Amino acid sequence: MPDSDTYEALLQEGRLDIIKRLIFRQGHCRFGPPSNEVKERIYGLTDLERLERVCERLMLATLSSWRELLNTP
Repeated sequence: MPDSDTYEALLQEGRLDIIKRLIFRQGHCRFGPPSNEVKERIYGLTDLERLERVCERLMLATLSSWRELLNTP
C-alpha cells in the first residue's frame, strides 16, 4: 500500500491539512480571527510548497495582517 497513488494522495492531503491548521492557529494569535475570505483562500491552497512558505512568513516581525500573509508567492 505505501507505493500506491491513493496512499500518496492521502499523505499529501494530510500534510496540507496540518499546515493549514498551523497557519490558522499561528495567524489567529498574531492577527486575530481570520475573515471568511481569508479562510476560503487558505482552504483553497493546494500547493504544499507555497503553504510552507506562508507558514514560514508567519515568523517575520514585519508582517502585520492576514492580507500581507496571503500575498506570499
